[in-house]
This record gives sequence, structure tokens and C-alpha cells, in this order.
Amino acid sequence: MTSERSRAGSSGMLSHVMTPSIPDSPLRSHVVISGTGRAGTSFLTRFLGECGLDIGGVSDVHARARAGLEQNLLTAEAAYVVKDPWLFAYCDVVDLKEINIEFLILPIRDLLDASRSRVLQERIKIMDSPWVDLPVAEVSAETPGGILYSLDPVDQARILAVGFHKLVHWATRNDIPIIFLDFPRFAHDGDYLCDALAPVLTAHCSPKEARKAFAAIADSSLIRIKDQANEHDSGVGADLETELDREALKIILSEKRNEIGLLENQLHDLSLQFTTSQASLAQREEASLELSRRLNDLEQHFNRMTERASLLQLDSDSVRQTLSWKITKPLRSVKRFFTKSDLRGDTNS
Repeated sequence: MTSERSRAGSSGMLSHVMTPSIPDSPLRSHVVISGTGRAGTSFLTRFLGECGLDIGGVSDVHARARAGLEQNLLTAEAAYVVKDPWLFAYCDVVDLKEINIEFLILPIRDLLDASRSRVLQERIKIMDSPWVDLPVAEVSAETPGGILYSLDPVDQARILAVGFHKLVHWATRNDIPIIFLDFPRFAHDGDYLCDALAPVLTAHCSPKEARKAFAAIADSSLIRIKDQANEHDSGVGADLETELDREALKIILSEKRNEIGLLENQLHDLSLQFTTSQASLAQREEASLELSRRLNDLEQHFNRMTERASLLQLDSDSVRQTLSWKITKPLRSVKRFFTKSDLRGDTNS
């Protein structure tokens, strides 16, 4: 399987406000993944990329939310596979004479679970903020002086339901083929996923290759799913909000523990490096002391040798003088003889 995942072009979550004009170009074809979101769409995008479909840039991934890989269908740089949960907000302005949507893939999960997952991300963000000690509000906002939006999962579910209906109605009205996928089933059942996406995958890989791709990326530990029946039995409202707050705290605490673990590992490594450096420094100091001792010994030896050389020089001078006296003794005798002869001659004269 060859994958064309080198193309970049992610618009993130700006689709609801970004509707760029499409330049004059030949008809573009795409497979689009959309829906309520929080239903395994990132996993689905990665799976299609592993099967050899062009999914564009893969750097825009959010580890905490386990989300990302989003693009805007209206951008000229959009990859063949476009994941955009905001499609419902601008689907009416998509010119289907310019853009051919081969398939619209809509993963579906329990609506309250989808809304709960989105609200959870907001509550995590709030609890990880400087005002974490303040009472948890039921609303939030992004723009100074702007609107407030609800953190109630039921309110969020209504918004998601309306957007999902609008998207399905638009696709049905325009004869766009829709593939519905049950989540979390498709994230666990490779046969189900590969069979359901056979119309999409046939031109790109064999069934065997598709199942191999699924096995390569499937990881059930990355999917946050609880017993839906138990969640629904717990009711909606204050109890659910309390549960969301509790889960948000658990996630934040888990992240902080992981960060502490990483810091502890770094501290351990630094301690080892410090100990090694200290040992190396001690060895260097010991080596320096040894060199200093050797230098001192050499200086003392040099001084002794200098003194000895001086003594030898004195001995040499003494010997030289002694030898000189003995050697010149006959000459001194001759000198005295002539001196005496000269004195006698002078007297006779």
C-alpha cells in the first residue's frame, strides 16, 4: 500500500466561519467524513490514510482530545479525504458543480454520548485554567462581550442533532452517497469497518490490505467509552454535570501524573549526570593533585641536582687549582733559579 499523506492543508475548527472562494479549476473529488464529531472520526481518517488514501497533513493532532486532522472542504489544498465536523455549517454553499463528493461518511454514536464528550473537553479546559478554584459555571464564552454558550450536555445534544439532520438532508437532496458507521463498533471490528467502506476502499487497496491497515492502527485504549446504560440510568442534569466534572478532573490528574512521571525521569537522569560529573570532577581533582605532587617532587629533585652541580663545580675548581700548582712546580723552580742568578750577577757588577 502506498500512501500519499505528504499534502498539507488543515483548517482546524475554522470551517464555521471560513468559506473561501474556490478558484477556477477542474472538478475536484473527495471522500468526506463528518457528523456530530467525537465518534471516532480521527481514527477513521487515519485508517483511510493507512489504506493509501490521501488524507493531507497529519501534524494537527490534539493528544488530550484525541482529535484533529481536520480540513475545510472549500480550500483548494484540501486532500482527497476531508474530515470536517463543521460541514453542516457551510454545506449549503458548497458548489457541487465544482466539488464532487464521492461519499459522505457519517459515524454515529449515542447522541448524548457525543454531546457529553464535547462538553467534557470544555470542562477539562476550564479546570486546567487559572480560575479552576471558582465554582464551575454552566456556561462559557470565548469572545469578550460575545455570546455565552451552554455547557449542558442536553443543550449540546440539541445543537448536534440539528446540525446532523441538516447535513443528512443536504446530502440526500443532492444524491450524495452516505455511509453510516456505528461507533464504537467500527473502531473494534475490522471486518465490519472494511465491509462497510468497501465502496470507498476498492479502488485503493484490497480487503486483505484494508484489514492489515486496521490491525496496524487499532487501539481500543484510546477510545473513551463507558457503559451507556449506566450513564443513562444516572440521569441528566446536575448528576451528569458532576460526573463530567469528576471525569475532567480524572483526566487532568492523569495528565499531571504523567507530567510528574516525566519530570521525575528527567530529574533522575540529571541526578545521574550530576553524580557522573561529580565523580569525573573528583577524578580530575585527584589527577590535578597527583600532577601537583609530581611537579613538587620534580622541583625538589631539580633543586637537589642544582645544588649538587654547584658542589661539583666547586670541587672541579679546587681540583683544577690543585693540579695547576703541581704542574707548574718545575717552572716555579726554574724561575727561582734564574731570579737568584740575576741577583748574583747584579751584585758582582
